[in-house]
Amino acid sequence: MTLLEAHNQILALLGMPPINSLSAGNSIASKISASIDRARKRILRAAPYKFGVQTDLTANADSEIAVSQYLRVIYPEQLQSKLTELNGIVWDIENNQAYSETISDAIVVADIAFDQISSYAWQEYIALEAAAEMSMMLSDVDQNYAVIRQQAMAARKKAYNENPVSIKSAFGVNSALRGFHA
Repeated sequence: MTLLEAHNQILALLGMPPINSLSAGNSIASKISASIDRARKRILRAAPYKFGVQTDLTANADSEIAVSQYLRVIYPEQLQSKLTELNGIVWDIENNQAYSETISDAIVVADIAFDQISSYAWQEYIALEAAAEMSMMLSDVDQNYAVIRQQAMAARKKAYNENPVSIKSAFGVNSALRGFHA
């Protein structure tokens, strides 16, 4: 699904005519784009076992690591209460300083653009969540909202039930997704 197709799916659900392009002058397209972006980030953050890659991070006090390039970093269990992010760097809470050691087996959730998500089920779920948000924004009481939410929940179930192997390949993840289950 392209971003334009997602926009037109949302517009159809809202009873509006389709658009031909995502031009900067179209205010409804801008609002839908913002809604899709919020839904995409929220869904990606909430599903680390589907979108996370297990990796080693190098945190060095002299050269800040760009944890801000990820939507979420999940530290190994033994470090979860010790580390946090502070101004884009990994911060050692106990010693009140930048953490300067390698962090093995952290799970990082990448900020994947909508068009780069090759799983149609996940794109559909994101688009339907954005449509529900748009429905609430455009109307105080919208009967369509309940229908869209039901569709979003059905799409969510379908997306979460996808085979993890196909998700790994669908998102271009080369590292193994170990220890995480839906």
